[in-house]
Amino acid sequence: MTDKVRQREVERLTQQFVERIFVAREQVTLNEIVEGDYPEVFVAFATHKAKKLFNDEMSFQLALPSRYFYNNGEIQEKISLLKEAIISETVFQKKEIVDLSNRAFRFQVDVLIEPRKKLLQLLFAQTLQLKKEDIITILAGFDDRRRLIRELITALQISSIRTFKRDALEKLCLTTETGLFKSTPISTFLSEVGSYIQFEYRVLGAQQCFISSDVMLAMLYEREIGPVYDAFDEECKDKASWTLEEIESSLGRHLLVGAHEYQESRKPGRLSTLKKRKTELEMLQYNFLDDDELDLKPSTTDILNSPESPKLSSSKIKSRSDKSSVVVSDSELIMNIFSNKSEEYHSFMNRIGAIPTWNRAKQEIEKELIERDVSAFASESKLLRELIYSRYFQEST
Repeated sequence: MTDKVRQREVERLTQQFVERIFVAREQVTLNEIVEGDYPEVFVAFATHKAKKLFNDEMSFQLALPSRYFYNNGEIQEKISLLKEAIISETVFQKKEIVDLSNRAFRFQVDVLIEPRKKLLQLLFAQTLQLKKEDIITILAGFDDRRRLIRELITALQISSIRTFKRDALEKLCLTTETGLFKSTPISTFLSEVGSYIQFEYRVLGAQQCFISSDVMLAMLYEREIGPVYDAFDEECKDKASWTLEEIESSLGRHLLVGAHEYQESRKPGRLSTLKKRKTELEMLQYNFLDDDELDLKPSTTDILNSPESPKLSSSKIKSRSDKSSVVVSDSELIMNIFSNKSEEYHSFMNRIGAIPTWNRAKQEIEKELIERDVSAFASESKLLRELIYSRYFQEST
């Protein structure tokens, strides 16, 4: 199902990327690629290709090597610098760039749409087992902001296994992914979608804040979130693309009505009728939130939507979900979210205070929670949103 989606995406991205590079020129050097604002994966593929071309096509052999002290350290250093200079000026023709970008983007699209499968293929392509430290080094090399990659690195660091075979690492990946989508499904999936949008921006060289429906559905499909996939599939019939805010809102709505149960072995299938989908949703259990977090008003359709606007002071706020009306202060948020670092809390609040709209502020709050590995559903997360809304945005709405 997702193969066709990935193929179309690779072809589209390659075509637009090549058109972007070859504006008023017929060739490009490696140095121009490195200095350009292009995706890191493409730069890596181009660099590797340039080095291979050099090794295949160039040679620094002396006719009478015994006449010269060729292994002199200074000579070797200068030869190395000369090689680097020559490699950096490797000239690529349009046909070569098409091939390089096609392979680079195919790799990156696969990693972003089906990360678990592609990472395992990459790691075990030429070996049956890997040391834990080597796996961590490779994953860290992705410089990836997605929660799955960061959580997997953490899981590896605390694991007692020192050498992994494929089955053992696949089990750890599955456990990590399952845990994330059970505990923090919204922020986890938004980080995945955000990474794809950022990659597309580096390819096209133009900022955009949406993802196509086909790609988003493919990402849901590969994460085996059946009921949510089916619900979104219905919504995508007349919708070509989604912003992060729209995904956040719809995903929150589906979670609230129970359309989510992360299953390790189930691939979603399209439901034949809306009646069948409704029945399935009613039967599923909302199994990843505490009971207190389900105490929401019927009119609430999105966990991350604008909270109600109680008359609260600027330094303290009451939790609506807490029937005892416990008053939570700034200091408690500093302790629970910002690891007792008050200066980071106040810096964050100053940034939020400069944002003109609540929708943009919500996005910044979500980013901060992801960075600090705090669940979007945690009570302190909800209280932080309420505090910010009350302090900066209540009067404007």
